[in-house]
Amino acid sequence: MGGKGRGKGGGKGKGQAAEKEVEMDYSGLETGMKVQAEAEGTYYAAEVLQVSFKKPKTPVKVRFVGYTAASDEWLGADRLRSKALVPKEGGGKGKVSPELLCKLMCAGLRFDRDLADPDQPGQIRKMAEAIIASGVDPADLKKLTFKKSKEYSVLFLTAILAAESALKLKKCPKHHHTIIHAMYGEQDRMKAFEPGSDGQDFVRVKVESMNWLYGKYAAKGSTWNYVAVDDGCPNNPPSGKLMEEVIKKEGYTNVEVVYLQTGIDEKTPPFDQLKTTKDSRKGGSILYGLHHVAKTSEKVAGGNKHIASFYDADLSADLSLIGLLAHPILKEGKKCGVGQRYGCQGSFLALPEGANGHPQMIYKNTDCFRMMFRHFARGILMPSLKGIYDTQCAFKSIEVDKLGEIVSKINEFGPGFDMELLIVTGQTFEKNPFKLVPFLFIEDKEGSTMSSTDEAASKSFHTMLKAMCKIHDRCFADATLTEEEKGWIQLFRDIDLQQYCKMIAANKEKLGPEPEKALDTTYDLAEAKKNAGM
Repeated sequence: MGGKGRGKGGGKGKGQAAEKEVEMDYSGLETGMKVQAEAEGTYYAAEVLQVSFKKPKTPVKVRFVGYTAASDEWLGADRLRSKALVPKEGGGKGKVSPELLCKLMCAGLRFDRDLADPDQPGQIRKMAEAIIASGVDPADLKKLTFKKSKEYSVLFLTAILAAESALKLKKCPKHHHTIIHAMYGEQDRMKAFEPGSDGQDFVRVKVESMNWLYGKYAAKGSTWNYVAVDDGCPNNPPSGKLMEEVIKKEGYTNVEVVYLQTGIDEKTPPFDQLKTTKDSRKGGSILYGLHHVAKTSEKVAGGNKHIASFYDADLSADLSLIGLLAHPILKEGKKCGVGQRYGCQGSFLALPEGANGHPQMIYKNTDCFRMMFRHFARGILMPSLKGIYDTQCAFKSIEVDKLGEIVSKINEFGPGFDMELLIVTGQTFEKNPFKLVPFLFIEDKEGSTMSSTDEAASKSFHTMLKAMCKIHDRCFADATLTEEEKGWIQLFRDIDLQQYCKMIAANKEKLGPEPEKALDTTYDLAEAKKNAGM
């Protein structure tokens, strides 16, 4: 039997006695389920044969894969690993430790996050519930796992944040929450999950996430609604019409589609600046969604405190994490929660290899050196945003009270709209209104509707640099500048795409693959001009 027999698992030390007293919930284990079972200090693949509660200490009978009935054993939680085995609500006889909870929940758990896997969103929510039921503080799990994030399943890391999100939302007063996203060419990701496709079924998944949070954790009387904005999708039928079909089929009463074209046709400020939807690239549609929320606030919020959050259409940012965005506004006196995919501790970029924390996620990003220079330029052009590393993240929340006033002052409708939105928000409120919210972001380049080649990325960042100069002129025309800052701003205005590419390539060659200061890197003006050939 190769050593598999009774009395295995010997060598349990005194320090592990507390783990044996944790009362576990075996109800998730079923006959035929695959588990990992311990024998002589090593875990082996096994199959559940029977679960009997007549044997409270060892209720699970297993057969080791490749062995006969002669080596079958009745085991308890101390010798089993399975994602279906979780601590009982209330903690049982003893409080489960963060270490044991990690061990139990990560056993047999898929390592990476597949946005087209239909089971994973629900699995994350169930794990979050188990974390909450265990009594373990998500902060303790973060301390245990975040510094070694590459060693843990992305699903488990997301579940930790989802549990924290739910608990934070639970502390918030009654309110109304509107979620918003833009849509352009989303016909594939909107489809139901199918093997080998980009289908993420994102409408239903977002609704399920909101129902989970607001059905179980939000204060009694809290409500929510969901607004998707068609950005002029050219498909036939367009994304908006496809989503309307989903809404009708599911019978959703608090989900709607609005169209940027409506704002253009009605010449509603600031959308009267747009001639067609082609003048907008995501920015116009998000701003129109925010405008729509402000206009309908009294009707949908019913007098309750109202916050709006916007995201991407896909599932890159898990909607179960929105409690992290709501809490700063509802409990901390802030006006705007700013999601951070990178640049600070607690932010993660999840790739198939695992979740890269700060600063590794910067180095793993193919836009690393373009992002570094953009942040440097932003600090000069937009000094009020210098402390915000990720201004472009579609994971933001904002108080609705002055939202109509803020949106009416925005003049940027392209990818740089986030920056002007943050600047105007900062100018609208007297005190610092921002709370940075680090979170875990899933890279979805395969399903992205945006260009992802190196050439396209350089063009996009160069275009954004020019847009930043225009925002500077509108918002910081009276700023006091040093001579060096004036020199840099002139470079930002004058540099063409070819020169920009040469300069970025020179920066990359000089600084190496992992620049020590990452996004805090500074540059020499004379050297930049020389590298650009200016």
